[in-house]
Amino acid sequence: MGYDLPIKPAGNSMQAGVYGILCTATGEIYIGSGIDWEKRTRRHLARLRLGTSRHRKLQACWDQHGETYFKVVLLEACADHAEMWKSERRFMDKFRGKLLNTHPGAFANYYTHGMSGTRTFKSWSSMID
Repeated sequence: MGYDLPIKPAGNSMQAGVYGILCTATGEIYIGSGIDWEKRTRRHLARLRLGTSRHRKLQACWDQHGETYFKVVLLEACADHAEMWKSERRFMDKFRGKLLNTHPGAFANYYTHGMSGTRTFKSWSSMID
């Protein structure tokens, strides 16, 4: 059984969630998640506009179709990390074949996804599982 870390402390405006960056021209979608999904998507959009996104398939689609054919959608708000990762996996499975994610099956950052990777957080992650 996992240990669920709270993502949105009382009084904090951050909202954890799974989001999509949808290309309306093709129906393809990039699926992502973060402890502050709005901040995360703003960062994606800024890098896409600069042409510096590390997500090659997403950047290529953006370059081909242009910003007007993209929209950001919150797919699911989440209460904790475990829920967020399960939801992200579920949405990746649901949209398989239409994903703009470069590595849709990769969860290399499972315990630090969207986090700073600090020593404190890594010690918390050792309590998970």
